[in-house]
Amino acid sequence: MAIKLRGHNGEPRNLAYDEARAAYYSTKRDEELSYIRSGGDTIFAGSNQVELFLLCMALAKYANKPPKELKKRVNNIPTNAMGEGGKWLILALGVVDNKTLTCLNDEGPLYTEAEKYAEAGFEVLQSLLAHHGGGFGQYLEITLRKIAEGTIE
Repeated sequence: MAIKLRGHNGEPRNLAYDEARAAYYSTKRDEELSYIRSGGDTIFAGSNQVELFLLCMALAKYANKPPKELKKRVNNIPTNAMGEGGKWLILALGVVDNKTLTCLNDEGPLYTEAEKYAEAGFEVLQSLLAHHGGGFGQYLEITLRKIAEGTIE
């Protein structure tokens, strides 16, 4: 039997990224720095802001990077555009960090912490892209496969 929630307690309307990252999160076709714009040349081309945000968040956690404060918040990622899987990923991160389920009583702080992880993870992502260049997609795929197989931590 699947658990179905009627709503998330304290879920914000939007997630934020730092203003310094706005061009990278842009969906405008004429934004050259955008990682997700349709027709772009990154592996994220055609993806959405939620996917980029969640990947950055996961990269920070995987790389053991501490959450990083956003200098100037841009609330531009609607949480209603995020599927339940993404929301549960954020909540799971919060439970792991807080080491208690009671943190689920108010999810707002968990989303704020996820934003900080995404900010830290964005730096990890930029470093990986600089190191692997056009081969980043293949590197990411191989790494994720090794994690799933348990041959890498």
